[in-house]
Amino acid sequence: MMKSPKHTLFSTDGDDQELEELRSTGSPNSASMQTRQLKKEPPHKSDTSTRQLKKASGETPDTSTRQLKGNASPAKAHTFDDLKEMWAPLLEDNDRSENIKQTSTIRRKQQLSSQDRPTTAQLPELRVAEDSKETDISELALQHKLAEGGMGQIYVADQVSLRREVVVKMALPGENAEETSARLLQESWLTGLLEHPNIVPVYQLGKDRAGQPMLVMKRIEGVPWIDILEGKASPPNDDGATEASTNWHIRTLLQVCNAIHFAHNKGIIHRDLKPENVMVGGFGEVYVLDWGIAVSLREEDRGRMPLAQETDGIAGTPAYMAPEMARGHNDLLGPTSDIYLLGAILHEILTGVPPHARPTMMESLFSIYRSEPQEYDDSVPQLLVDICHKAMHPEPSERYQNVQEFRAALQNYLRHQESLNLSTRAKQTLHTFRARLTSGTESEEEEQELYNQFGRCQFGLQHALEIWDKNLEAQDALQELLELMFRYEMEHENLKSAARWLSELPSPRPELQEELQLLQSKLQKKQEHVKTLERLAYETDLRVGATPRRLVVAALGLIWGVLPLLMHFGQTMKWYKPDHTDFLIMNSMFGGILILATLFGHRSLLRNEANRRIMKLLGLLVIVFFIQRVAVLTLEIPFPKTVILEFVIFFLFIGVLAIFYDRMLFHAAGLYVLSFCSAIFWPDYVFVFMSIAHFFGMTTLAWLWSSDQFQTNKSVLA
Repeated sequence: MMKSPKHTLFSTDGDDQELEELRSTGSPNSASMQTRQLKKEPPHKSDTSTRQLKKASGETPDTSTRQLKGNASPAKAHTFDDLKEMWAPLLEDNDRSENIKQTSTIRRKQQLSSQDRPTTAQLPELRVAEDSKETDISELALQHKLAEGGMGQIYVADQVSLRREVVVKMALPGENAEETSARLLQESWLTGLLEHPNIVPVYQLGKDRAGQPMLVMKRIEGVPWIDILEGKASPPNDDGATEASTNWHIRTLLQVCNAIHFAHNKGIIHRDLKPENVMVGGFGEVYVLDWGIAVSLREEDRGRMPLAQETDGIAGTPAYMAPEMARGHNDLLGPTSDIYLLGAILHEILTGVPPHARPTMMESLFSIYRSEPQEYDDSVPQLLVDICHKAMHPEPSERYQNVQEFRAALQNYLRHQESLNLSTRAKQTLHTFRARLTSGTESEEEEQELYNQFGRCQFGLQHALEIWDKNLEAQDALQELLELMFRYEMEHENLKSAARWLSELPSPRPELQEELQLLQSKLQKKQEHVKTLERLAYETDLRVGATPRRLVVAALGLIWGVLPLLMHFGQTMKWYKPDHTDFLIMNSMFGGILILATLFGHRSLLRNEANRRIMKLLGLLVIVFFIQRVAVLTLEIPFPKTVILEFVIFFLFIGVLAIFYDRMLFHAAGLYVLSFCSAIFWPDYVFVFMSIAHFFGMTTLAWLWSSDQFQTNKSVLA
């Protein structure tokens, strides 16, 4: 049978000084809590993003939702008078109460029975160097005292074998040394059970030469979380910020949740969670400290550590305490008690003060007793308000039932916050994008920057919606962005791009679809018109078939240039006298060359309308020559006069080409006019003038039809 523990003194973990009770009128030290409350500023500004969190969850953003539903007080085993009587030992001594703060840990010291008191008999002795000469043969070399309280003292020491700095916790000597040693052993075994990255690791447990326990632990360097909350220290690794953001504190709380989740899996509840008991290292590492009043929920831990069902009286920190802890309902102690404390820390993050911080200890006690739902500024996001209300519900059964649920709620909020932050930054880019659209893009560089801004903005908004698909701010911004880009592409008649942005709209708009269809019809007609123009341009393009055409003209120029010279020399030398027959032969050669060129070069010479017309004109020219020759024979016109008429025919042929194709051909036509006039005055040299006119006329025509020289007259088919 367990003997009833004997009640003696109370102690505080704030400075670990022993005490017996508090004044019923409060403590002067409580003024510091009032000062913190006066300095408190809301960590958030009220904005649409906060309301979205509420709207997206399907809840009404009404002030009534900031109060818990149903009865605010749990089933009470005590009235407030009973509660005051339970706390009476704390409220009697007016001389000692000034040393107690509402943020100090109150713990009733209980005498352990001899049956339950652990001993150091089985512990190894740790050699501690008493001077520098013993360092080489010792395991520890104490350096200086780091702290001392009512339960023990802490030294900084060197662990000789591993050459590292550690801390050593030892029991205080004195009349209660046996009791404090037993408590230290229990704390050591409990902490040693909790091997977790967010809990200070235990390196070794042993005893000194006097048989007193020595707990060797990792030395951590950092600042108490409360100092960062109060602005006395800057947050580590927070982008150089001098003040920590609300999200930074929530992420710190998540690490505390990790440690408590692990402890609960081991059957351990902390009972004293608060920012003062959390250390934040220089690299952002988080450690949960002070497991001095932690208890176990498992029967197999009896004797090695205190059990929850056997704790007697009140233990914890009044400013954060759960109702069942203040009322002494130790049968209700469990994981939900720690969850209440986690909610109390979140409350302090949001408001700047603990939930039960009041001007006097009596008011703080009354606040714990009533456990009414806390009220929050409108700037506090509703999701966080709901989390606080649920975590600090007066009934343990109505709270989150495990740390995982509480942690998941915080992570859900942070995910939403990340989404809102992304959409906020994307909206800034959207503003710049909108301004650039208004000013217009005058260069390729400006247009490329416009598309770059669009891409960055679209990516940010889509990522925000991937994180939280109910982010109304991101949905509205993405709708506006895509509609703006749709308009831009429509103005530039980029049908495919406009259709793409229209298809990605979060909220489809039928009128935009109609606009797209009208543009599609317009562009289709325009495309058909362009094709017609392109076909027309092709049909009139003299570059098509230019090379074969030049060869034909060059061949004609050679024939027509050489044969007249031969006729002139034959007539001058009186070898023979040219007549109509010679010109019929020459015209036949012209026709034969034209027919051969058409047969063998039809793919080029008949490739487009311009070439076909030129070949038709050349064919017409052959026919005219035959008709002219038949006519002069029939009319018996003298041969020399008929030769002069051919200058007129060639002038008309080249002139037609000049009018319809290239004005430069008038130079060639002019040669025939000049030759015509010269032949009238010097008829004996008519064949020489004809040779010169043919040679230079055809050469000019061939040169102008080269790919680099000719110009296309687009009115040819008009």
